[in-house]
Amino acid sequence: MTVLTVVSAKGSPGATTIGLLLASAGDPVRLPLLLEADPAGGDLAAQLGTLFEPGMATLVEEARWEGEGIRRRLDAFCRVLPTGAGVIVGSVQPKQVATYVDDAPALLGAHLRARGGLAIVDAGRWGSESAARWAQHSDALVVAVRPTVDNAEHVAVRLGPMAEVVGHVHAVMIDQGPLSAADVAEVLEWPVTALPADADAVRRLAAGRLDHHELRHLPIGRAAAALLEALLDACAAVDRPR
Repeated sequence: MTVLTVVSAKGSPGATTIGLLLASAGDPVRLPLLLEADPAGGDLAAQLGTLFEPGMATLVEEARWEGEGIRRRLDAFCRVLPTGAGVIVGSVQPKQVATYVDDAPALLGAHLRARGGLAIVDAGRWGSESAARWAQHSDALVVAVRPTVDNAEHVAVRLGPMAEVVGHVHAVMIDQGPLSAADVAEVLEWPVTALPADADAVRRLAAGRLDHHELRHLPIGRAAAALLEALLDACAAVDRPR
């Protein structure tokens, strides 16, 4: 399995949206997974109108006891969206999030890779211990950035060293700003993709009201599919240290 960790830089929301788009751009036959592992808690259960369990909390708890046996049951903890992506939702309760968020990378990283296919980890804001741990278990780090000089420079300083740990880092812009993707790429010295704005499609996707066929015919869906293809190609070309 290819494991991609999505994080947001300071002042750059969008990790969950990018994670949803990438998971929904994957091959639905192989059930791409999105794990909501944000230390600040999950948003998707409420948006999908579903229960929080089974989700990340029960998955991590059972992984502690089952060990390798859990990899055969990962799909049982997810909600399958009309796009074909499987979402493993995070809790909104801080005390419950604290029971799994730091242990999840070590307990689940190897199992995700052994499952095969694609897994996207929404690790929330960069800077948490869990985000750094997920990066160590990932083939690539995807960073949500705002197209401004101060944000790009902040990302370059804070996240530049992660390229050596992960093997590939790719920045994604999901809103408008004074800088173009080329401008941000010049500051970061990483590949940068600008996704077209489509607030309606993002709302429908998060609510489970957008299917795979319709998404692939929207500009934002085509851009996400092209981004995922570029990420998979880059991961295949990198001999990442284990």
